[in-house]
Amino acid sequence: MALSTTSLCNMALARFGANRINDYGDSSENSMEALYCRLFYDQTIKSLMRSHLWGFAKHRVQLSQNTETPDFQWSYSYALPNDYLRAISIYDGSSLLRGSTTVSWELEGRNLLIDESTVYLRYIRYVSDVTQWDNLFVELGILEMARKLVVPLSQDLKFKEDIDNDWGMLMRRVRALDRQEMEHLGRAELETWIDARYSNIA
Repeated sequence: MALSTTSLCNMALARFGANRINDYGDSSENSMEALYCRLFYDQTIKSLMRSHLWGFAKHRVQLSQNTETPDFQWSYSYALPNDYLRAISIYDGSSLLRGSTTVSWELEGRNLLIDESTVYLRYIRYVSDVTQWDNLFVELGILEMARKLVVPLSQDLKFKEDIDNDWGMLMRRVRALDRQEMEHLGRAELETWIDARYSNIA
């Protein structure tokens, strides 16, 4: 069976023996399982995607400058992409060394404030297509949904304890794999506090 939002929800429900849903996208399906899946899904997946520097969700773009400028402190304002979840790095040019930047910036609402007239952004974006997700993210998504669903649908704390334990073990695997697949600059080579902060989150 091909992975879909419906199948992911059903795998989460299966973790504690709940009934399956027929179609996540069918708003007329009004079982408790379907209602709670629709209630929790978007926020749960976006939060999980934002929480880690997932390779499949990384993206880069040159930002477009807003016509209105900030009233004080910063010179320019840039609208963040619609799919933006979290910044990785901000550059004032496209040819800077990997992972290094000397620019200062601030997020305010859905805008990036900065003193640079040209801005390049590396960021984590929301990838809604489940077929594009990393396999480990899929497993974490199933567990994270199960953690949200088990209390209102089961009230069995033993199920929740088992799911929490599996979630913790899987996160350790994710962190270990990051150390094998990602090359970070040493802290002494990083040029700003923001670089250091984001390069050491995994």
